[in-house]
Amino acid sequence: MSFPALDELLLLTPPMLWLDEVVAHDDSSLRCRLVLRDAHPFVEDGNVEPLVCVEWMGQAAAALAALRAREAGAVACARRVAEISEAQLPSAPFVSGQELWIDARIEGDDVFQCSVSRADEVVARARLRLRQHKPQSPPPTA
Repeated sequence: MSFPALDELLLLTPPMLWLDEVVAHDDSSLRCRLVLRDAHPFVEDGNVEPLVCVEWMGQAAAALAALRAREAGAVACARRVAEISEAQLPSAPFVSGQELWIDARIEGDDVFQCSVSRADEVVARARLRLRQHKPQSPPPTA
């Protein structure tokens, strides 16, 4: 089974598009794969601070929201993390070269339970609320 490209779902491009691919999806959940690379903007000396994983979870949740919208016949729109609750993050940084699995499960209107796993171990989790991202209008020209 193939899935739409993440850049189409998230309306993001590298270097801010972190997730590599959607590997599984059903009506209420989605799983993405991420291999940390030195080229990512928040990799410093081969490490990524744990707080950055909230962005990965947010991208997975936004991709799930976009897939659900697409399946309902709506146009995907950009979303951003608006609220974080029940977060548990690791104390040690993530390391370049690690393969990670990012999961998102919808709980309600734009509310998602998300996690980051390394091998079979969940190393981070958070409950996220997303909001539609409304781009700023360009400034008026004189």
